[in-house]
Amino acid sequence: MSEVQLNKHVTGMSISTVFLVVFGTVLVTTLAHSKIKDLDLVKKSSPPGDRYHSLKVRDPFIPLVRKKRVPAKYSLLQSTPKKIPKPKPVTIHKKLKDTPKAKPVATHKELKDTPKAKPVATHKERKEPAGMPLIPMVVYKKIQDTDPKMEANLKYYEKLFNNKAELGKMTDKKYNAVVSRYRDVLLRTQKIRESFLKTELQIPYSKLVFVGIIYKKNQNLALVETQDHKGYAVRIGTFMGPNLGIVEDVNKKSIIIAERYRNYLGEVLEKKQDITFKMPTLPS
Repeated sequence: MSEVQLNKHVTGMSISTVFLVVFGTVLVTTLAHSKIKDLDLVKKSSPPGDRYHSLKVRDPFIPLVRKKRVPAKYSLLQSTPKKIPKPKPVTIHKKLKDTPKAKPVATHKELKDTPKAKPVATHKERKEPAGMPLIPMVVYKKIQDTDPKMEANLKYYEKLFNNKAELGKMTDKKYNAVVSRYRDVLLRTQKIRESFLKTELQIPYSKLVFVGIIYKKNQNLALVETQDHKGYAVRIGTFMGPNLGIVEDVNKKSIIIAERYRNYLGEVLEKKQDITFKMPTLPS
């Protein structure tokens, strides 16, 4: 194909293209103008809500996706979702067993039924009675051997006077009467004491002087002098002194004498006396 023919062909195509463009423009303009005329006619004859429906065209003011409307019969309160209650915690049976049970509260009636504590009985504290003579043990042993009735009386009163609570319950008048009767019993024991053989050595210790000792195989003998310058031999077991004391030991330094008594409570008391050795004075 020559260059002249090619140019003619291109020129023919350009003319055709221009023709088509002009024709399309005129056609589109005509259609748009016709539609506008139709729209104007519809506007005059139809209300605003039905214009696009008559033309069978989508209303551009209506959105493409419509939201679902809630029916009028359901109110906002009804449409609000209800709160689901939380499930209650389930306690395990084992834990319930381990839980300590509360102690039942005593009712007013139960408190009344509770026994009342007994009031503590108070009693007077008695002082030691005065003027209760002591009984030498040698005298008490003789009472046991010869007078069982007096021994029973002594034991009765000893037990009574050891019971402080019982004495405290007594009235003063009754207590004084009991003390008086017991004192009389103790004084009667003094008559038995007088029945013992009284020797020259049963005098106050201040009137006895330990002047010498005699040594023997079995036991020692102490030489004792009285104020009238009389001499006596003393051995273990000899009665000496004013209270039925008994010689317990003899040695070169002293004579040991034991005085044993029984008091009004039945307690055994012991008192030791000693006479020390003293060089005798020669007469001038």
